[in-house]
Amino acid sequence: MSYHRRTGGPPVTRLGATLGAALLTLASVANACAPQAAPSGWVPIEATLAVEHLAVPSPAEEAEPVTMPLAEAQAQLPFAFGRPVWTPEGFALQDEVEVVLPAESSHYATVILTWQNEAEEMITLQASVNAEAGAQLSGAGTVDQAQVNGQPATLTRLGLKSAPRRLSLSWDQNGVTYTLAVGGGVLSAEELIKMAESLQP
Repeated sequence: MSYHRRTGGPPVTRLGATLGAALLTLASVANACAPQAAPSGWVPIEATLAVEHLAVPSPAEEAEPVTMPLAEAQAQLPFAFGRPVWTPEGFALQDEVEVVLPAESSHYATVILTWQNEAEEMITLQASVNAEAGAQLSGAGTVDQAQVNGQPATLTRLGLKSAPRRLSLSWDQNGVTYTLAVGGGVLSAEELIKMAESLQP
């Protein structure tokens, strides 16, 4: 066995030096893994939390449209809405309406009334609250400013202005957003405005 002599000290074997380094490393690891002292005023708590006990947030509830009689919709919706007293000749209000009721994740609520004639042409009136959360009409067309009983309204023509495939009129009244819509060629813009201005509670 060979020896190395340090100046002014006892001989140290290579094996002894290796063991010393290993012991020093183990001591460092032990100190790192040892429980740390809690800060002043804190009480250390040892606990194991199982993953299955963690609360998992449920996905946001999505409101789905439902069909129901008009009277039932009036009872369930959180807002009152009006109906036009003037409609074009030959159009009859359908018995059932389409409704979206508010959900936990959204305060949006809406109802859609439909009038239909024998040719199965339809006029729809949508009344909504918190309408910014709902779907909006999209497509190429023109938008003009109009008035409903002196209040600002928006007249939208989808498709060509001279022969629109759909005509809609939107306005706000008593905190409710209304959109009256019809297929192109069924009603004129003037008739659509006349129907809107006949709205009664």
